Amino acid sequence: MGELHDIAVAFTQTDCYERLGNIDKNKIQAELRGERRPTAGALFARTVIRLVRLDQPTVPLPPLTELGRNVMFTAWDPAKALRCPSHWKVAVSADPAYDSAVRAAAPALKQRGLLAVWGVQTQVGAQRIRDLGAAVGADYLIFQAETSEEYDTAMAAGARVVVGNPNSWTDAQRADAIQRGTSVAHMFEVYSNEGSPWPDTASSRNVPISCEVLGVGWGTNPYQLKDYLPHTPPGVWQTMSVYLAENMNDESWGLLP
Repeated sequence: MGELHDIAVAFTQTDCYERLGNIDKNKIQAELRGERRPTAGALFARTVIRLVRLDQPTVPLPPLTELGRNVMFTAWDPAKALRCPSHWKVAVSADPAYDSAVRAAAPALKQRGLLAVWGVQTQVGAQRIRDLGAAVGADYLIFQAETSEEYDTAMAAGARVVVGNPNSWTDAQRADAIQRGTSVAHMFEVYSNEGSPWPDTASSRNVPISCEVLGVGWGTNPYQLKDYLPHTPPGVWQTMSVYLAENMNDESWGLLP
């Protein structure tokens, strides 16, 4: 521990600390023990927590391509993703409807591995995605690019990881994505459950992709992973991501690479 950590400890011995509510006090103490917690309510508590976090060594993130692989997307019950293998990342939703569940699950998800916040910026706004990412200590953000509008707004927001479908973009947008190369990681939605081709015949039309995202347990045909398995090349299977954790059955959890 360094000097900033010592200053934070000294703050806990002041009158300001004593006037904090028990919840904020517990959050500060947890941070001092190295346990990440959601944003505290009081400004003083947030200041102390920021000092603690600034004093922690920064662990470099994997390359963008790797950040776009083996991601489990979640919605209303993100704690379901605690079943993921340790090398999988978990993406929690920026949808305000799920805010309470996301904030409650975030500490445990963050403790198990890399945590992302993803959202549809045309619906919730790019700043909402950024703010929630900061609040839960997300390691990175994922923006949406299912449509032409979403591609443009994701790029305008400075997205470095996007999830979407290049087949829904214009030729100019696909050319832009190709030109950007590895500066943006593209996660390719291959939702056979919604009528898209199976992974072994899907095409991103030359847009470089990090992984194919399989739609599991929802949609017109709520396929599970066993349904995708015979239609998915081994390399795609090893790097795949999944939408949606809440709809995975026990057999699907056991099939994750």
